[in-house]
Amino acid sequence: MRKQNLQNLGDAIKQVFSDLGIEENILATQAELAFEQMMGKYIMGYVESFHIKDRELHIRIKSPELKSELSMGKSKIKDHINQELKQDYLTEIKFL
Repeated sequence: MRKQNLQNLGDAIKQVFSDLGIEENILATQAELAFEQMMGKYIMGYVESFHIKDRELHIRIKSPELKSELSMGKSKIKDHINQELKQDYLTEIKFL
């Protein structure tokens, strides 16, 4: 009798991404998309740029007032993004 090696398709895809070394890039992209969706078009209009580096979200905001307001909610933003990714991916949010 043959031994079957059954694996969930989602788990198999994650394993392939991990083997190829692109899992980190995919998570970073998903985190950026979650940030955009959370902020919405209006707030994103005040965001000059944002990127993820070493699991930290770096955000450049045009408005000092908005920067201050968002800075007070850093942990809420981080928690929301990590919840969307279903893992503790982001470690920090920095405003530039």
